[in-house]
Amino acid sequence: MRTLAATIAAIFAASVSSAQESAGHTVTVTVLEQNDILIVGGDIALFAVPPLAGSVTVTNASCDLYWGTNSNRPKKITVQTDLATPRYQLTVEPANIRELSGNPKNGKPGEPANPQPILLAGLAPMDFIDRIQRVYAACDLVYTATIYTGDPPGTETHTVTYTLTDR
Repeated sequence: MRTLAATIAAIFAASVSSAQESAGHTVTVTVLEQNDILIVGGDIALFAVPPLAGSVTVTNASCDLYWGTNSNRPKKITVQTDLATPRYQLTVEPANIRELSGNPKNGKPGEPANPQPILLAGLAPMDFIDRIQRVYAACDLVYTATIYTGDPPGTETHTVTYTLTDR
């Protein structure tokens, strides 16, 4: 304990004899890029009875997709299903794309990447919403199943994934 006290006393004595002392170091502030995506509304169930002729469609728009980014680099959202060759036709489209309150300055909520609803088939991601930049935004997810006369009864379950990525 005396050694520590003697060292502190020596440092203090040395600093008293000096006219001015200073110390410095570098402080770096880094703002990280934040990208978020969230589905609100739960799982979707579509029920249909095959028609006697032609086709019938059933639609569900009970889920919303939310996304946010503080990036100045343009972003896009892709969509994909886990079914390579689905038996029934299922499409999805974004509706009512809107900015949310509290969005960063000069935000761009995005726009549909395709003029038509996206057919969910195959395993490759497809562009869903494009031209997103510095924004908190949302849209309605509109799912439509089209059932044709010859479609057999059965159940088909898709796992649909949305990804916010660089454009």
